[in-house]
Amino acid sequence: MVGKHCGSATLCVMIAGATIQVVVGTPLSNGSEMSAFLYACFEGLVLPTLVDPDFDLEGAYRVLDQIAKQFVQSQLTSEGK
Repeated sequence: MVGKHCGSATLCVMIAGATIQVVVGTPLSNGSEMSAFLYACFEGLVLPTLVDPDFDLEGAYRVLDQIAKQFVQSQLTSEGK
């Protein structure tokens, strides 16, 4: 779904939320906010590639991956899971 529009931002956020729950293995108390954040990041990271062919999209996604993993870990720790 990265870089492609799914027609409805709400639908994309719902899909992202379900994906986060599957990956984490448990619902997060603020999973819908994380889903919206990730959706915005995916959409926003694609825009620079339209004007700058040298933009390091893969590098940006690696950093986003690290941020998301740290967030999930902190949520699981704070929720005692």
